[in-house]
Amino acid sequence: MNATAIPVDELTGQLLDAADGILADTAAVQLIISHQDFLHRDAFRRVIHAGTSISTCQPLAVIGWDAALRALDAGLMPCASSEQAILRIAASLGDPEIPRPPAHRTGQPRHP
Repeated sequence: MNATAIPVDELTGQLLDAADGILADTAAVQLIISHQDFLHRDAFRRVIHAGTSISTCQPLAVIGWDAALRALDAGLMPCASSEQAILRIAASLGDPEIPRPPAHRTGQPRHP
């Protein structure tokens, strides 16, 4: 099924159901859900794979993290730099093959 046709509240449930029991996947999906913007964007929804569990016939959805980053890097998913950072962090949590983004250092000491 095309994830762009699924209402956001249903898609949210399907993503959480697919990630259930896998802590890193759950954290990644919750980060995207809590942002409250990505799931409303068709460009992002195009990298979500919706289907049905072969064991329970329950509708599930998963995010194609690699495809999301490729779309982001190709300029197909325009967003602010803070949103890019959120997506990159979520992708690094959701796919162990994706390297973690480097820590941003401002050069300013944390404590005076």
